[in-house]
Amino acid sequence: MPEVVITCDWTMMSNHHGKEFLGFGTTTPAYILPERVYQRMFFPAMPVDEHGYPRQAPYGMRKIEASLLDAGFDARIVHPGHLDKYLPGEAKVLLISGHDYFGLNPPSSTFGGVMKV
Repeated sequence: MPEVVITCDWTMMSNHHGKEFLGFGTTTPAYILPERVYQRMFFPAMPVDEHGYPRQAPYGMRKIEASLLDAGFDARIVHPGHLDKYLPGEAKVLLISGHDYFGLNPPSSTFGGVMKV
């Protein structure tokens, strides 16, 4: 059981169909499309193993995981849909990765302006 659990929101835990720029679609206002369509188009679920560890994860998160492992911490990246396996529990620390927390970066502000949000 890892003592440090690293995760992010569902939109980041995806490879966006292997098309990097499709990931920008996750910055559109979510209410424009039905949630199921929105997820299928822009951030399909990442396959995980039986522990909830994703097959792929964002590079920055992997760097943090590797640094923690090198420093002697038992750290693992866990898919956000599998956090219930670790929290509450033996995990002592939860790290949540993200970007554009305030919706001010170019993709978010552009889509917000176009959609009049």
